[in-house]
Amino acid sequence: MEIKQILEEKLRSIEGILAVSSKFGTENKLEALNLIVDNSRNYSQWRREISQLVSELMGDDLDPAVINIAVWNSRDLAQSWGRPKVDKVSFETSADHAQVRVCLSWRGDHFWGEASGPNTAAFVRMLISQATLRALEGFLKESFSLSLLGCQELTIQDRALIVVCVSVCSSYGEQTLTGSAFVKNNYLEAVVKATLDSLNRIWGRISI
Repeated sequence: MEIKQILEEKLRSIEGILAVSSKFGTENKLEALNLIVDNSRNYSQWRREISQLVSELMGDDLDPAVINIAVWNSRDLAQSWGRPKVDKVSFETSADHAQVRVCLSWRGDHFWGEASGPNTAAFVRMLISQATLRALEGFLKESFSLSLLGCQELTIQDRALIVVCVSVCSSYGEQTLTGSAFVKNNYLEAVVKATLDSLNRIWGRISI
């Protein structure tokens, strides 16, 4: 694996780094490193953390001037990256079996995810969430994978709330995230939206 790929994948594995591009010259000399980060740290903290990591990989002769960092706020991120949207959720059942299909769209692309299993209320929630993750995998960078850890229904002030816990794994480790959505008119879509919500904060980093 070449140094450019190692550096960029290592940086993308850091929570809060949303986009990375680098340029190398002769003898693998780093000439430019451009990053887009969220506002979970201030500029000085980001620069210190990134400079330290790059120096460890590249050596002490790194020129700090080649590192360019842009910090975006959450509103900017939402407008720029967007989020996957729910196109369709289909649900078929028999006496003891349920099958779910979820279709998501993002930037003109559509992907389907499927899951099937026992036809019980608790398991059906899991199936919907699992089908959503399978659909999301079509939008992900190859180095990331998603696993469902749990999907529960809670009641808060007489309102039903779906809470989902998802594990995001890459070659650099595992991150556990949660998302939620109130049930309004469509129970199935609420489960899908809670699953999507769990990945909102890091979507720009893990998507293609």
